[in-house]
Amino acid sequence: MFRNLFNIRLTIFLLLILLTLTTIPTGVFANQQSKVNEALLTRNNENLLVNSDFEVTGTNGIAKNWESYGTANFSLVSNPVSSGGQAQKITVSNLAIGYFVSVNQALEVIPGTPFVLSGRFNIEALSNAKVQLQADFYNRESYLSSTVLDLSQTNTGGYVTLSGHDIIPEKASIVRVHALIRSTGSNGAGTIYADAIKLAYTSEGNLVANSDFKQSGASNSLADAWASVFSATSQFSLVTDPVLNGKKVQKIAVTQLPKNEFVSVYQKMKVTPKQSFNISSRISVESLTNAKVQLFAEFMNGSRYVGSKAMDLDVKTSGAYWTLSGFGEVPEEAITMTLHVLIRGLDNNAAGVIYIDNVSFEYAAEENQLKNGSFELLDSGNMNTGMNASSWSYTWGAQSSFELVTAPEEVTDQLRAQKITVSKLPNNEFIGIHQLLKVTPGQSYSVSGRFKIDALQHAKVQLFLDFSSVNSYVSTDIVDIPATTFGEYIHVSTMGVVPQNAAFVRVYAIIRSQGSNGAGTFFVDDMRFSQESNLLRNANFEREKSGENVAQDWKLVKPVSSIEVNQVIKNQSQPDGQMNVYSSSGLLNYSTQAKNEKRLNTFYKYDLNGNLIKKLSLLANNSRTLIYQGSKSQKVAGSWIPKNEFYSISQTFIVKPNLSFKVSGHVNVEMLHNSKLQLYIDFYDFSGNYVSSNITDAVLTNGQYMLLENQGQTPNQASFAKLHFLLRATEADAAGIFYVDKAAFYYS
Repeated sequence: MFRNLFNIRLTIFLLLILLTLTTIPTGVFANQQSKVNEALLTRNNENLLVNSDFEVTGTNGIAKNWESYGTANFSLVSNPVSSGGQAQKITVSNLAIGYFVSVNQALEVIPGTPFVLSGRFNIEALSNAKVQLQADFYNRESYLSSTVLDLSQTNTGGYVTLSGHDIIPEKASIVRVHALIRSTGSNGAGTIYADAIKLAYTSEGNLVANSDFKQSGASNSLADAWASVFSATSQFSLVTDPVLNGKKVQKIAVTQLPKNEFVSVYQKMKVTPKQSFNISSRISVESLTNAKVQLFAEFMNGSRYVGSKAMDLDVKTSGAYWTLSGFGEVPEEAITMTLHVLIRGLDNNAAGVIYIDNVSFEYAAEENQLKNGSFELLDSGNMNTGMNASSWSYTWGAQSSFELVTAPEEVTDQLRAQKITVSKLPNNEFIGIHQLLKVTPGQSYSVSGRFKIDALQHAKVQLFLDFSSVNSYVSTDIVDIPATTFGEYIHVSTMGVVPQNAAFVRVYAIIRSQGSNGAGTFFVDDMRFSQESNLLRNANFEREKSGENVAQDWKLVKPVSSIEVNQVIKNQSQPDGQMNVYSSSGLLNYSTQAKNEKRLNTFYKYDLNGNLIKKLSLLANNSRTLIYQGSKSQKVAGSWIPKNEFYSISQTFIVKPNLSFKVSGHVNVEMLHNSKLQLYIDFYDFSGNYVSSNITDAVLTNGQYMLLENQGQTPNQASFAKLHFLLRATEADAAGIFYVDKAAFYYS
């Protein structure tokens, strides 16, 4: 019998962390981050496991390249399978509590890299046991930590997708992936089937297995990991037309479908209760008679229905693919979700033909109805050109070029951004990108993107919405973007209500010529369409950029002489003990030591030769409420700020003139020394000239969050604004630490 040491090792590891926390010099992180980015760009979503679907037979009933752990009956079976022609079967009995049996595979990994871990599991029977998909991380000497996904049902009635996302621990070099049965009581027993195990580097959040229908084995009807609800008159096939770049899509055709009945392709997945999610698919409707298309998520607790989310599409798309999407929350009692793309009869003798691609389900703090809004997914067939982003269409010109750039200074969201360049563009013509999105008449909308303008000549950049019915144009909503964005990305948005006759909208990012020989270059990233009315992006600080200390979409502004120790906070309270922060050259910049309700913060300053010239120790309250809402907040900490200068996080965004607004943020002020905290907004005109400011001061909050807010009216000349949460130095050598969460800028 084998003893599981995971819990013991993990407890020791955490105790060591709590006793002494040390931050590695930033130069080490920079070098490591370049390796992470390279892995994500060159091997994105590539399965690192060998023989992951158990197709190649090994010895003793175990697939080649896999090993066994524990005493059990292992065998390879041809039925039931989810991918290819074989699956791994595991049967065990009399398993002592806490012990497990598994098939497993080890491989080398790159520390700090985001990854997806997933597998397909069919539980035939379990008693006092559960299924786990587990990734154990090690360095060359010892165990570090684990990512564990649980499936605790006694019988799944078929294959279920078990998937999740995490980041490889900083010091890890090896991972061992287990598909296992773990005993939860005496005499644990069970029989399971495992298939299509995957570990891949990716910054994407999609939890659907084989979401693009690419893997299909020998089948020409259904892709791997997908099943069907069929009728006597339905047909399912994998086709390459209508589709771009040789990819397969799923076709469903049906006739004589009774009223309220449906045919579908579906996938069953394990879900996490009370998590917000985005759900979407790209769908082309060739024909519909007495029928509609639905993207339908059904949530279950065993055999008990606990909720659903449905999005309808009831018109032909004229050969184009539309994005059908929605936003919701997993019901509190849900254990699994069955995700369907279906044709449902609205009357007897219903019929239809549809094509399906890129199905997505991902947990997200913010709604986004656009597919691939951050331009991370590339169309198959164009991987080497770096040109086309999946789900987006391109409007070309004779002298235009499109590039998906990856340089960190050119990207604001994850790893890629869309660069668009044009010259010699005739008057009033445009080039750019767009996506077709199904909309609901009368529903409020907000569309936004992050734009950076490099150069413009006789041209302007626009965020452009074109609403249409099935047969004709309805209306437009246009935002002209200022000619300068100060060399940085700014948040561009507009809001409104979907017109009553509209069936879909084309969301464009374009350059439009304002004279002969129009020319320009701009970058666009993080495009979104939602019902959110907050003009700030990532206002709850839930999204972070790997390797960065400031949350995504926010920017650090600081004097050259100041020292930063910012951090995206993921824990509600700070542990007692000491933490040190070092510079890229290895000098100690900051140390903090806490015990009970007090925290001693010490800041260090050096001359150009690395000699210590100043030391500042300040006592503060030890805050036990670091996060106001959600799972993350932003810590802002700066020292040695010169008098009258400021240290801040900021965000720049488009505004409309002469509108009443409310601005706010929840702040927890831990410490202020020769400084004050301000909520500060600067307004600028279209040419980037300063117009006016709106300022609110905060006070010490004794370790608790307070609402910092103000209101006013956008100036007559205002075109965009820059919002800061800042430390303003009232004397020399100022310092301060505060936490900020749930920020907002609304038109009132």
